[in-house]
Parts: sequence; C-alpha cells; structure tokens
Amino acid sequence: MINTGCICQHDVNVRRGSTWLKATALKGLSGFAQSKYGPVFDILIPTYAAIAASFSVPQRSAVTADLGEYAINRTINGVNQLFLVYFVLGADGVWRLDSM
Repeated sequence: MINTGCICQHDVNVRRGSTWLKATALKGLSGFAQSKYGPVFDILIPTYAAIAASFSVPQRSAVTADLGEYAINRTINGVNQLFLVYFVLGADGVWRLDSM
C-alpha cells in the first residue's frame, strides 16, 4: 500500500521514526510476507530512503482478478537487476505485497 497524500504528512510520518515506518510497511504486506520480510525491515530501515530512490517506477507485467505481478529495475554495482514484485488481493478488498 502506497499513500501518495500530502508531502507534509509524509514528513511528519518519517519523523515518527523507524518503529512507525516498519509498522506501516507491514500493514501493506500479506500475512505470509509479514513473517518473511518483517525482520528484513529492521536491517534496511536506516538506508530505506536511498534504496527506495534507486528503484525504477514499477512496470505492470501481469494482473489477474486477485494477483498482480510488477517488475522493478535497480542498478547494483553497475549491473541492471530486475526484481519481480507480487501483490495479492485480500479478503478485505485491499491489495497487499505478497512476495518480491
């Protein structure tokens, strides 16, 4: 889940700190992904802004009624890497990140 609201609200949220950032990020993940990626957030949060800025805009690959596959590019050590990201539609009607 990505909130593209007011930049001033984003600034307030960032100032809340890493605990808020992790909790908010986990809400955007499926249950499976929360358990798999939760510990990773603890490691990545200090460098999250730099990592996120290095990603390309997600490109739609395949979308069905309850699954979305997107591709994201990132250059790592001079090599262009492609990452596939999967979203699933929850029973509550919210799309959540399931795997990457």
